[in-house]
Amino acid sequence: GKALDDINLMFKSGELNTIAGHSGSGKSTLVDVVLGLLKPEEGRVLINGEVLTENILASYQKSIGYLPQQVFVLDDSVIANVAFGIPKEQINREKVVEALTKANAIGFVNALHSGLDSNLGQDGKLLSGGQRQRIGIARCLYRDTKMLILDEPTSALDIESEFEFMTLLGELKSEILTIVISHRPAAIKCSDIITLMEQGSVSVSDTYAVLIESNTSFKSMMAKSSVN
Repeated sequence: GKALDDINLMFKSGELNTIAGHSGSGKSTLVDVVLGLLKPEEGRVLINGEVLTENILASYQKSIGYLPQQVFVLDDSVIANVAFGIPKEQINREKVVEALTKANAIGFVNALHSGLDSNLGQDGKLLSGGQRQRIGIARCLYRDTKMLILDEPTSALDIESEFEFMTLLGELKSEILTIVISHRPAAIKCSDIITLMEQGSVSVSDTYAVLIESNTSFKSMMAKSSVN
């Protein structure tokens, strides 16, 4: 059968978009299509009205920041981690500071023993889960990402850190199109538009207020403190 069927969705900047659903509902496949990693057999992906074709695929993918559940951290300085992949002599320090500030990370970075030049240790062992995610966001902001896709970004966070992180995404949404994949009620509650996936199709896409009133499967999903 098809992994995804008959999906018609629009993600707008200025909104915090969440794709929710149980595992196997098609969430990850949908994201692969949005990322341009999977080409739909039928239908098209439009970016600002332009069809996503091979010609624009590379530049489109460069404009996307993807944050996995576990953000990769280099055994290197904060600066090298934010300007990931850029030769040291070409790194713009001011821009790193700006990215860290927008990602709400400059406070904990300044508190580290050498600030921006502090080494984050092997696999970022000096960082909490929420700090690691914010370094990941700063990395995307440094690259002038136009779209941010986050896969279960709060799954390793406690409720307080989760709320802080979702608040941060809410602050960034006006300048960066943000799509979160999550099944966590606290993350879903903070979203503007929630797309509920069931068996490879979009069962509904609406605001939290509408869904909690009118959609039984959404209500039961939110009632369970966590769904896998």
